[in-house]
Amino acid sequence: MKSCLKTSVRVLDSRIQPGERVPVHTHRWASVLYILGTSDFIRYDPDRKVVFDSRTAASPVDTGAVIWSPPL
Repeated sequence: MKSCLKTSVRVLDSRIQPGERVPVHTHRWASVLYILGTSDFIRYDPDRKVVFDSRTAASPVDTGAVIWSPPL
């Protein structure tokens, strides 16, 4: 018996320059992140409350890391 599974993949190349701001937004689907480079960043919720601050993270993310992210 032969099975055919159709899969779609969307690849995004996101580059945020130092000092640049990205509007509060959501991510509908889970994703895999491949880190090309990092810097400090702060993620806020729609009410401007801090939900993540890389400056206080337990461990920094290394260049080349692969990270699973659930929907945000």
